[in-house]
Amino acid sequence: MGDIDEPTSPFQANSEQDKSFAMEREKTTWEKLSKILIQHTQALFIYLLPSDDIKQMPPKYMYGFGTILIVCVLGVFIALFTDGYVTTRNQEFLAPLNNQASADPNCKTIEVSNSGTYMATQMGIWQGQPGFIFSEATYLATVTNFDMSFNEWEGVMNSLYGMLVETGNVTSTQNLGVNLLYWMSFTAQPEPTNAAQRFYLVGDPLVIFNRQEIIGTVSSIDGVCNVSSVSDFDLSSGLLQTEYHYYTFMGDPICNTTIDPSLMGFISGFNSDLFEFAIDVRSIIACISVNQNILFFDQLIPIQQFNSMLVYDGETYFSSSYYNPKYPGMNPLVCLDSPTVQQCIIRVTPLLYALPIFFHLGNSTEYPQQCDCAYMTEAEKLNSYDLCNRFNFIMGYIFYDTPEPYPFFGLAKKFNYNFTALNNAAFNAAFAASAWGRTSPYKSEFDSAAFREAAYDFCLVD
Repeated sequence: MGDIDEPTSPFQANSEQDKSFAMEREKTTWEKLSKILIQHTQALFIYLLPSDDIKQMPPKYMYGFGTILIVCVLGVFIALFTDGYVTTRNQEFLAPLNNQASADPNCKTIEVSNSGTYMATQMGIWQGQPGFIFSEATYLATVTNFDMSFNEWEGVMNSLYGMLVETGNVTSTQNLGVNLLYWMSFTAQPEPTNAAQRFYLVGDPLVIFNRQEIIGTVSSIDGVCNVSSVSDFDLSSGLLQTEYHYYTFMGDPICNTTIDPSLMGFISGFNSDLFEFAIDVRSIIACISVNQNILFFDQLIPIQQFNSMLVYDGETYFSSSYYNPKYPGMNPLVCLDSPTVQQCIIRVTPLLYALPIFFHLGNSTEYPQQCDCAYMTEAEKLNSYDLCNRFNFIMGYIFYDTPEPYPFFGLAKKFNYNFTALNNAAFNAAFAASAWGRTSPYKSEFDSAAFREAAYDFCLVD
């Protein structure tokens, strides 16, 4: 008999097929993104590996060694970055500061050393800054290796302002002649012990006395020397010069009593017929300013090699030469220092000393009348055409017909060393000898013995 196959169950017939299929649920979006992220991270990790040898390792070694290597490289980068950052953070550099009041708090002010001469206007605009105009300059500063902080500078400016206010209070009651002495000689030192740093007003004798008309003469108690002379002002040297013909001068009975030309360096038979009086206007102004306490000894520069000692009336005087550093090239002053007084005179020549005098013309062109601000109205003070506001001056010097300086010691004592009073006492004599006095309708009075004896009494000494 043959075998009869039993019918198979449909479930049994398909069981082998069912073994090749698996039922899976659909992955969530997060799972998909995570898988993509992991894949990209692995790819990036492999890409960033700095070694091809590690990239070829099996994954279980590659990820371990690769992580160590990347951490090392990252550490080196962080170390270099941190060092560079710290270096850059601490680095200092210069940058212009446009406004001190709104300075960046992260910045600190660097003091810059300055040397040179700088002018400034009353509005506080310094030379080199926008808006500076030379014709409006009022102040002048000369500095050498000068540096200070803003607060120190502010203190200096406040101090200078106080000094200028004080000077203004003094000059507001003085005539134009005295005011010009301050204008030409006012000096301040921001650092009292450092003469290299100085602050001035801009007045300059070379400018002020460069006038259209200059007339010079000599006179004495006997009268005014009226022989022909030529006067001029040399702007390059600062010298006021009056030139005479020797024989004409000596032939006049008044001229030849004023001074011996040999004291001016003239040698008859060797020189030409001409001799001259010449004096530096800068020296005149410096000398008068020192004697009237507008400029002070410690603001002058000594010339050590010209020192000597003199004895007068039992008192010892030390004679030293000085110059005002505001005026390089000026002829030096001869200043006498003793326990009782400090005074300056000028050595016109090696054989002649002189005491300078300086005045404003006054309020009359005919008679000696000095301007007095106390009696001027406000309208007169503001009127630039008023005689007291005009640039008309009388400048000269007192000299004695001797090569010795001793008469000036007696003259100073006569006025109790008040050189302002001494200067004012010379006004009548100076006015009578000036161009205004010689053309005045009162000339006959000025030539009278009574007037001249009274005018020259101030300078008579034993």
